Amino acid sequence: MLTLKPAASGDADAIFSIICQGQKHLKDQGIDQWQNGYPDKARIEQDICEQIGYLITDGSDILGYLCIVESGEPAYDQIDGAWLTKYLSADCQNACHTQLIPGYAVIHRIVLSDNARGKGLSGSVFALADDFCRTRKIPALRIDTHADNHKMQHVLSKSGFTFCGIVEYTSGLRRAYEKLL
Repeated sequence: MLTLKPAASGDADAIFSIICQGQKHLKDQGIDQWQNGYPDKARIEQDICEQIGYLITDGSDILGYLCIVESGEPAYDQIDGAWLTKYLSADCQNACHTQLIPGYAVIHRIVLSDNARGKGLSGSVFALADDFCRTRKIPALRIDTHADNHKMQHVLSKSGFTFCGIVEYTSGLRRAYEKLL
């Protein structure tokens, strides 16, 4: 049974090995996503330190990795298109003013190991991310991918995500998707 498990510092090498498999898989498809040294081991260690990195496991087997960021994504502030959700207003603890907080979580750095790829697990992984957000009362989930990553675009559509537009990172433009939970 697939589960999400918070990644620990001792998992960094295994995670980075899976990241390298994902980088090679993308390269073999002619996709230049993740071909510039990103994500590197330092990024994975930072994910773990920030408690946003999760192992995708089946029993004791590590099948993949993803990040779920609950604090929003600055690159998503500007989109050539339109998100399904907007920022939510929430009162501060002292109720002296109102601040804007993201009403969504973001999936980043999602990857399956070579052994897990091609077995139809992606939909189950996204269902785990959906459940993760629902338990935290997060109403939407966002993700982006490279324009040439047609497999991921297909999986996103099949998993209930809606294409919302284009966002820009320093590494280039990405197709952005959102799913209401």
